[in-house]
Amino acid sequence: MGIARNLLELLGVGLIIPVIMAVIDPDFLTSYPNIGEIATGLIPHIQNDTALYIAIGIIGATVMPHNLYLHSALVQTRKFNRDDASIKKAIKLNFWDSAIALNMALLVNAAILIIGNEILSGRTQDTNTGTLALWLNSIGIKVNEVRVIPDVEKTIVDTLNVLRKSNDYVFTTGGIGPTHDDITAQSVSKAFNRKYEIHKEAFKILDTYYKKGEFNEGRQRMAWMPENAELILNPTSGAPGFSVENVFCLPGVPSIMKSMLGGLKNKLAGGEPILSHTINLRTVESEIANSLMKVQDQNQDVEIGSYPFFHAGKLGVSIVLRSENQSKIDYCNTQILKFIKEKDIEIVER
Repeated sequence: MGIARNLLELLGVGLIIPVIMAVIDPDFLTSYPNIGEIATGLIPHIQNDTALYIAIGIIGATVMPHNLYLHSALVQTRKFNRDDASIKKAIKLNFWDSAIALNMALLVNAAILIIGNEILSGRTQDTNTGTLALWLNSIGIKVNEVRVIPDVEKTIVDTLNVLRKSNDYVFTTGGIGPTHDDITAQSVSKAFNRKYEIHKEAFKILDTYYKKGEFNEGRQRMAWMPENAELILNPTSGAPGFSVENVFCLPGVPSIMKSMLGGLKNKLAGGEPILSHTINLRTVESEIANSLMKVQDQNQDVEIGSYPFFHAGKLGVSIVLRSENQSKIDYCNTQILKFIKEKDIEIVER
């Protein structure tokens, strides 16, 4: 048995060498390649946004099969009876193990950090959170949390360091303008322990955008960024935002911020788009609370929200269903419509 195995191993090695020789271009041996450049090519690096998606695809193609093999091995270590019913149960548990693990890989999350004293004082109403959350959901990135903080350097640094470690992405708005209290860029520099310096490309963009004599010292502040920051182009007012690793810094002006989102899409790796469906009812929450809880217990993959409203002089409740899977939303919707009919609750348009 051992001799046969050794022979098979020798045969395998013997086959590998001719295959390798067959795919080597003869010109390679006579072209005197630059060994230094060959060695550099072996070092992992991302050349552009397209390469990032290729890298993610390679990782996914590598990890997911190993996940399946691992779970196939793990299920064999479970202690269960070897009768048909027990084997069937073990296979079912293995299926759910793999399904949960593989789908967890699709969950991409983010935090939104609103920076500005004007928001906290109530002088300015925040609309950026809604705009960002809707856009992120549409590309499969779930917003885990939103924080609003003042223009205080230590608060920005500390909050940013917490959020960037616990989320795939962090999006900040506000604090990258030309005034003295716009301190987001220098705070991000401190959070990442990077130099705070003039970004040459940003300076050039701003210098070109403004007329001669308009690019004053205050506006030049908008070219100061963390070392090696990547620009987020601004099609509306010229002044770019920037990103450092998984943190993306955008302006606080809603119309400008919104116009810059299109340039971010190729920089982000999202999951499946998060879908939603809304049912508006002429009722109060207490009347449907128990029924809604039962539906939620039976549909853990669907996020069910209940939100009171006041419309046309009457109270109502909006039930919002959210999931990456449309069929699960539809099934959940069917269950809700069933108890609505039983309770004789009116569905209304808003």
